Amino acid sequence: MLLQPSLITGQAWDAVMQKCRCLLKIIIVAFFGIFALQKFLISPEKAPGKNNVPNIVHYVIFKNSSLDFITFLSITSVIKNHAPELILIHTNATTAVCAGRYWKLVQNLAVYFHVEIRPTFYDVPTHVYGQRLSSVYHASDVARLDILYKFGGIYLDTDSVVLKPLNEFFDYETTLACPENDYVGNQVIVAAKGSKFIHLWLQSYKQYQPTKWYLNAGQYPTTLLEHRPGLARKLVHEFGVQNLLDELYVQNNWQGWKTLYAIHLLSRHPPSPQFVNENTVFDNTFGEIVRWILFDVKPKLVIEKMSWSFIDI
Repeated sequence: MLLQPSLITGQAWDAVMQKCRCLLKIIIVAFFGIFALQKFLISPEKAPGKNNVPNIVHYVIFKNSSLDFITFLSITSVIKNHAPELILIHTNATTAVCAGRYWKLVQNLAVYFHVEIRPTFYDVPTHVYGQRLSSVYHASDVARLDILYKFGGIYLDTDSVVLKPLNEFFDYETTLACPENDYVGNQVIVAAKGSKFIHLWLQSYKQYQPTKWYLNAGQYPTTLLEHRPGLARKLVHEFGVQNLLDELYVQNNWQGWKTLYAIHLLSRHPPSPQFVNENTVFDNTFGEIVRWILFDVKPKLVIEKMSWSFIDI
């Protein structure tokens, strides 16, 4: 016996359509739920408000001496190539930092670019969460995180140079380097005040292990980003914190540095030169970068007078 069309399009058809509508709603809700979860877990957090990272550069110097050449080079690079509003040198030796010919040079350069630069007293941390820090290097690791969390801005190691403006990273709450198959590098960090990632990084020092050289400074933040990648924007190459010793000090035709925003010079690691100043000449990539910063990017340094040639601009 054949079923009549009227029997198929009646109550049974309405029930089928109702089930289809319910199923469609479930699919839509699930799709947007997965999309939102993916965005939370994977997309780097934007800073609370456009350009909310302040245009401040921070250095940490824990030694009682005047600026050395590499620190002078770093400060010169950030003034010329980034033009911050303020450079703060956090140090336990404010008088020593302000002495010497290199300080005079960076002061004059800062005035020309309308950049305020000043030392500010910051005592060397001896403990973290009640535990004694094992070295001045670990003290510096803690200090940079504390400073970034309180003020926000750009942290630079004194042997890191800036090659391009860093403003495009100001829309993210935290930006830092994590080279492929390596740990996070803390030599160049861009962060907003009160950054969640910086806060959690600092909290890791509650489990501080003084004999583990790079556990808290590099291994922990790397693991944190593996589990919560949305906390920070992670760069593989752009901040130049990977091991570039061969490219910098052995090769003399490595052009990769021109694609970077910054580069860590690894000045305390061989084969980097043990002595360097404005008169030394190196036929390698390091020498090329130094000459570019001091002489090619205006104003150029006049070595004979140890002053800047502002009239050439």
